[in-house]
Amino acid sequence: DKEFVDGVVGRLLGFKPQVAQLLESLEELVYFTRRRGDDAEASTSSPNATGGALGVATGTGHAGSAGPGSMGTAARPQATVPRPFNLSEPRPKPLPVEDPPPPPQRSKPPPRPREGPTKEEIAIAAAKEANRRRAEAKLARASPFKLRTLERPTTLDAIRKEIEDDLARTLTFRPPRANPVPPAPTAPVKLNTAAILR
Repeated sequence: DKEFVDGVVGRLLGFKPQVAQLLESLEELVYFTRRRGDDAEASTSSPNATGGALGVATGTGHAGSAGPGSMGTAARPQATVPRPFNLSEPRPKPLPVEDPPPPPQRSKPPPRPREGPTKEEIAIAAAKEANRRRAEAKLARASPFKLRTLERPTTLDAIRKEIEDDLARTLTFRPPRANPVPPAPTAPVKLNTAAILR
């Protein structure tokens, strides 16, 4: 993702000053070279620095003697130039396709008003009336239904009268008479000291 790569590269570039100092110190240890600021300080501090520098430049001084390990003769390495990544641009996402609006709902028209029953209703009512008359004629010809149990001798009336008399006797309750209230006492009441002091 392009945004993620840009974020990582931006965070790495934040450490560029610290990394530059580390690279300079490593260059001194690997290539035996001195930084330009240190060379300038050395030339201004020592009076013989000009002579040594001239000797190095002309090749007559001791420091300018040819040798693989001489100071200042090694080539300075070329710094790596960062280049942006050749990332492909993300394709734009297509816009969501909107659904077409639903078709309008058409309501059914109201039924037409009519006067009186229809032919179907008249035919159904006539069929019901014919069925009722046919059933009445069939039941009129049938003999009445009789239960043989009604012809048996039974004591149901006597048992019913006995139960009703017992129930009436139970519900007819006569409570006992209460004794009359006794008359109020007429004897004088003798008060003691405590009753008098009250």
